[in-house]
Amino acid sequence: MPRFFFHHTDGAFDPDNEGTEYPDLTTARMEAVRYAGELVRDSPDEVWKGDTFRIEVSDEGGMLLCTVVILGLDAPASRGLRNPRRSAE
Repeated sequence: MPRFFFHHTDGAFDPDNEGTEYPDLTTARMEAVRYAGELVRDSPDEVWKGDTFRIEVSDEGGMLLCTVVILGLDAPASRGLRNPRRSAE
């Protein structure tokens, strides 16, 4: 069974040195999404630090196979860039 590695990146690279065996890439891709969800659930502030939060999946040879990206973006209004609507007087 092939071994897949799930590397976590959020400004700093946290490599998976052990990997996990899954029957195929499709299964590994679904597990990467679950893993990303667990990490975000446990540390939601990671999404808002300004760095792209990623889970990169590679094979035993180190080839990048897919990436899950979670990106939090503030709307311009939340940054105070838009003027509030003024009511007609």
